[in-house]
Amino acid sequence: MKQIGILTFQASHNYGSMLQAYALQTYLQRLGYIPIIINLRKPIQKQVYAPTLLLSHPKSCLFRLFSRPLKSIMSQQKWNRFENFLEKVLNTSVECSDCDGVSKIIDELNIDTIIVGSDQIWNTACLDFDESFLLPFNQLNRKVAYAPSMGPDPEAMTVEYKKVFEKMLATFDFISVREERSSSFISQILGKEIPVVADPTLLIGEEDYEQLYGATSIIKEDYIFYYSPIDKPEAFEKVVLLSEYTGMKVVVTQDNPYYKWKNIEYVYNCGPRQFLNLIKYANITCGKSFHLLVFSLLLKKDFYTIEGDTDSRLNNLLKISGLLNRNIKITDISVKTQSPVDYESVEKRLDILKKKSVEFLWKSLTT
Repeated sequence: MKQIGILTFQASHNYGSMLQAYALQTYLQRLGYIPIIINLRKPIQKQVYAPTLLLSHPKSCLFRLFSRPLKSIMSQQKWNRFENFLEKVLNTSVECSDCDGVSKIIDELNIDTIIVGSDQIWNTACLDFDESFLLPFNQLNRKVAYAPSMGPDPEAMTVEYKKVFEKMLATFDFISVREERSSSFISQILGKEIPVVADPTLLIGEEDYEQLYGATSIIKEDYIFYYSPIDKPEAFEKVVLLSEYTGMKVVVTQDNPYYKWKNIEYVYNCGPRQFLNLIKYANITCGKSFHLLVFSLLLKKDFYTIEGDTDSRLNNLLKISGLLNRNIKITDISVKTQSPVDYESVEKRLDILKKKSVEFLWKSLTT
């Protein structure tokens, strides 16, 4: 079987990042390939995701440990769970930290084909971004971009980076992206149409995630799972309204000073498996997160996005799914549940995107 390299954000302690890497790995295995995720981990990435108990400054570590002991311990547990997922679930190479390290791994493993994607690997504003994701490696015979994202605002890219992208993307054999705005931006740069394909998490089915989320819920009562990585008080107020209307508690994995609500439960030690579990067994999911939306669709949940219309990634997927009505706006003064989602209709719409995506991936690897 042929080896294929993958370059993505597999080591970001971000639920969607690790789960999309798992999904692409799983789908390529199904096609008969041996996927190897090149374990690029920039020093700044490790620093950003380091838990309290691994902080380099001893005084800061001790202060946090003694002032908030439970959260500090759970933060360490969360870090362990992400690292365990990276080590036990993902098929990775040895670790490297830059372009030279990636090039060395390509040579050592005799890899001639690499897929970059998915996730926001082409968002130059991300701390995780590295020019390795533009594949400046002459030893490759085939360069493929599968569903990378440029983030919610591709047009914000600097002129300097735009020139780099124009030069490097011209060396790719096949390019697809995850969102319409990324497609429009790159189409203008390269002067050709760039297809929009599905996030890798949509290429595989619920049966592929069952082994991750488990058979029982970690929360023992009805609940709303709320997740918004970039949050603000006005958004949290909407889930409070939803909690008041339904009588259900709110479960969160983050800690924000404005999470002041009498009926709330914190799950600070949530890793990728637990994230899926919280979505799978929730009565309602709610928030502003691309992969929260993806897995809510995959697991057929009653869900709501908050300000999904202001994020091109979420808006694009809501539009494709025919579910723009599931969005809550900050200006909404009341929040009530809607009738159940017609998932038969949603599946038909997503199947069209999935078929197009599978055809692109197959063509990019075989022609």
